[in-house]
Amino acid sequence: MHQEAITALLMFRSDDLDAQLIVSGSEAPCPSLAFSRLSADKKHLDVLARGKQSVVDNGGISHLAQNPLTLEMIASASSQGGDLQLWKFNPATWQQEELADNTLKRQKTGVLTAQPFGQIKNVSGVSSMHWSTADSIVCGGVDH
Repeated sequence: MHQEAITALLMFRSDDLDAQLIVSGSEAPCPSLAFSRLSADKKHLDVLARGKQSVVDNGGISHLAQNPLTLEMIASASSQGGDLQLWKFNPATWQQEELADNTLKRQKTGVLTAQPFGQIKNVSGVSSMHWSTADSIVCGGVDH
């Protein structure tokens, strides 16, 4: 699921998708964000999508926060800096991974690529964050 230690994790039940869902993130040197589903027997994780690498590469993921009214809406941030990214756990909006421009073709894994639907500008790293309402997120950072 991740090449590095998982530094942020959310697990929740989605009535919309009728499944137990997990969002997990890791930081450098191999940052990643994974959207997974817990199998019915609760013994396996199926990775459904990964965050677009060019977005996740900016410091990785050290914090995840879930919108209190729309559980499928997630905010991610890094303690290393970079903008906060807003994601939706919505398979209908995910895309097939594009092949690299070089001659080596990637194997098809069935894992889709998720892109954030929005971002919030941030200059420094985030040390904590929490959705205070459905429309407001509060962050504490290293920039005072």
